[in-house]
Amino acid sequence: MLQLNLFPLAETVHLRGATPVENFVHFHRTNPQVYRAFVTLALDHKSKGMPQWSAKSIFEILRWSSMQTSGEAWKLNNDYHSHYARKAMREIPALDGFFRTREMKVA
Repeated sequence: MLQLNLFPLAETVHLRGATPVENFVHFHRTNPQVYRAFVTLALDHKSKGMPQWSAKSIFEILRWSSMQTSGEAWKLNNDYHSHYARKAMREIPALDGFFRTREMKVA
């Protein structure tokens, strides 16, 4: 019987024994275009007068864009949006406080 695989899995970058932060760092290094697009969207919305925005919303826009990623089974792992928000707020002064974050659980 022929079985269709509707969700073919690519090689995953999750390293055995790696922490969630280590997996994020590896993904970010492999896919720097994600951070550039994330920051561009955040700055664009901030320039239009939005005092805050959702990192998850940015991920959904990027997920449905033509941007390509590699190394993960999914285009964008939902576990990473908070890491991108924190990174953007830390590195881009104009985005400081633009995203609301919770205390990060350490695994």
